[in-house]
Amino acid sequence: MIRGDVSSRLIHLTRGNSKMTAEQVFGCIVNEGKLRGSARDIRGG
Repeated sequence: MIRGDVSSRLIHLTRGNSKMTAEQVFGCIVNEGKLRGSARDIRGG
């Protein structure tokens, strides 16, 4: 089944926090080569 809402490319939205801008957060992701998960913003099941 082909889904129109799923991209063949990776999309990861970033945002800043009190210590870093969104650009700095993205730079850390690129430099470390990994995404760290969190359950903080997950809603529902």
